[in-house]
Order: sequence, then structure tokens, then C-alpha cells
Amino acid sequence: NTAKSNKNNQLALKKQYDNEIVSLEALILTTEELIKQYDLSIEQANAEIAELELQLEDQELAFEDMIRMSFMYGNDNYLQMIFDSGNFSDLLSRLDMVSYLLSYNQNVIDGMIKTEEQLRTSTDNLQTSKDNLTKYIESKETLKNDLDKKSDEAQSLINSFLADEASAAK
Repeated sequence: NTAKSNKNNQLALKKQYDNEIVSLEALILTTEELIKQYDLSIEQANAEIAELELQLEDQELAFEDMIRMSFMYGNDNYLQMIFDSGNFSDLLSRLDMVSYLLSYNQNVIDGMIKTEEQLRTSTDNLQTSKDNLTKYIESKETLKNDLDKKSDEAQSLINSFLADEASAAK
């Protein structure tokens, strides 16, 4: 009777362990999917950062050219260009040219600022993805350890049950 009672208790405990094992396996699969997603996210962020760095280099070269031209010709050159116009039509053409140059200069600066902000955001996103990836890898290891522990406990329970059953049969 004691053996039968122990058998029922051990079978109920074994069933509980089996349910926990199934849950742990599902969590491991989910964690593996999250790890794959973060790996992909990191890969995309690295590609985006590389592209933004190239874009920023091009913008910095344009900015350096703009500064070099301003230094060579000076800001007074814009006024001189306007005052040197020969007639009204020439004045309008020169005003358009100065307006275009000033607009171009502002666009170069705005583009650099925007690219630097995007680069900072992408770098922050990359670090967040790396942190999350590390967290999920550690979580997966913990889940695997828990799974191994539960599997060992379930196997130990079966061995104990079989030993009890053999002992009771004698």
C-alpha cells in the first residue's frame, strides 16, 4: 500500500516535472527566436551605421570645401558680388546666386547635423540591441540549466519509483 501511495505521489510529481519541462522548452525556443531577431537587428544597425558614417564623411568634405571657399573669398565677397552688378537683370541674377550659395551652405550644415543625430540614434539602438542580446543569451543558458535540472529530477524520480516498485515486489 505504501509503495502504491508513493507511486501515485511520484507519478503526480513526474507529471508536474514533465509540464515544467515542456514550458521550459517553449521558453527556450522563444528565447532563441528573440536572439535571432536581435542578431538581425545588430547586423542591420551595423550596416546603417557604416552607411551613415560614409554619408557624414562626404558631408564633412563638402563642409570643409565650404569653409575653404569662405576663407578664400571672404563673406564680403557676397556683398561685393551684388554691388558689382551692372544692371538690374544682373543684380537679380547675382542675388539668386548669393541666395543659392547661402542656401547650399545651410543645407550642408543641416545635413551634417541630421546625419550626426541619426548616427547617434543608430549607435544607441545598436547598444540596446547588444544589451538585449546578451540578456537573452544569459536567459537561454539559465533556462537550459533549469531544463537539465528538471530532466535530471524527473529521471531521478523514475529511478526512485522503479527501485521502490522492485523493493515492494520482493
